[in-house]
Amino acid sequence: MKLEIRGLGGIAVVGGAVAIFVLASCGFRAQNSVPSPPCEDYKLTLREAIGGPLVTVFEEPGSIMVMHGSARSTCPNGGDLWIEQSASLPSYANRATVFLNGWQASYNGSDHHLGVVATMLIRIQVTPGKITWVAGGTLRDDDQEETFQWSYRYTIIAWNDSSVRAMVDHNDAEYYCKTRGPHGHDNFFFAKNGPTTTALTTFASFLENSEFASGRQVAVLPRGFGIGWGTDHHLLQMGYNLESVAPFVRNQDYRKAFSTVKLLTNPGEARVGGEFVSWKTSVILKDDSARRDYGFLEAVSAMGGPDVEIIQPEFSLLPIDEADGGLGGAGLKSAEVVIGNLPYACAVPMLTGWDIGYTVSDQHVKELGIWLDGLRYDRLPGAPTGTLRYKVYSIVKDNDDYPDNFFRHKVTVLGLKPTGVVVRPQQ
Repeated sequence: MKLEIRGLGGIAVVGGAVAIFVLASCGFRAQNSVPSPPCEDYKLTLREAIGGPLVTVFEEPGSIMVMHGSARSTCPNGGDLWIEQSASLPSYANRATVFLNGWQASYNGSDHHLGVVATMLIRIQVTPGKITWVAGGTLRDDDQEETFQWSYRYTIIAWNDSSVRAMVDHNDAEYYCKTRGPHGHDNFFFAKNGPTTTALTTFASFLENSEFASGRQVAVLPRGFGIGWGTDHHLLQMGYNLESVAPFVRNQDYRKAFSTVKLLTNPGEARVGGEFVSWKTSVILKDDSARRDYGFLEAVSAMGGPDVEIIQPEFSLLPIDEADGGLGGAGLKSAEVVIGNLPYACAVPMLTGWDIGYTVSDQHVKELGIWLDGLRYDRLPGAPTGTLRYKVYSIVKDNDDYPDNFFRHKVTVLGLKPTGVVVRPQQ
């Protein structure tokens, strides 16, 4: 598959403190510390980027192809960057999507405090034989003058919808600027972590699309995050968990764009199925203090249809004071994962949860991130089940390579074309 890359850049400040991505054509400005979108054309600055090899993870010719790739770029003298990428699609594919499967960022030279870190995919467009998107990232402290290197991993799924009965909702956050108000079609939200008594906070959100009703489940695909304090600090722990994905809504507030939305108004009312999918996102950002104010941004896509299922493993996210050390210093850590007995023609791992940080105490940051590589799905022709393999990498370090770093992760399995097999325990 052919891969093309060109660059562009731009991030703005929300509330005078938290740097949050410019989503599509909207720049975000502060009015009395409340996020407000000007809804004007936001010009972006080109950045150069280097793309890694685009690897075919799985293909069922004439039906579906999964590819995995990476790209990296440098932002001199601080600020923010975006790169634009495209990849060619197999001739049989009339649908496609791309989602985030990991990120990495490092200051150039010395270590620094952490103010904001972010990675985001936006402006996904599919045309015959091609998918195009924009990806961006930032790593900054308060002065926003430090050169940084940034990279990310992405996974592309391309399919023929006559063979794989699936649809995808990319929409894009620029829709907010068109409607000037929150509703079920916004694929992002921004929120703050108050009022909480610890560094852990949770947000509920949802998507609305009438085509979701064609299937029993909907998969929420991660497209990016941004997280930051009002002022920079040492880092101890950073965590993210997209969970509880279900075709279910109830009478409560859901985060949407810069506001909250209540879908149902009768006390105790709830609804299953139909055009909605909801989920909960849990987040942690902390130093040695029990709690500080921070802002958080999330963007997603959603995939639905009769041939779409998900497997969501449990994953608990809790604030720590310190973690067990003795794992070999603050270098690059990795683990190989094998998931067998999957009853799908194709299965794809999605990095939907991670918990990274230092053991012992908070520190400056030189480099941090977590990502998937080495994806592979093996299934013999006609076999009822297959085996998914991947490798997860993480790093959190300062200049001194002390203290030790830790990482935990969660993968949600996106299953396509169920084989109809009931998986039973081996005798």
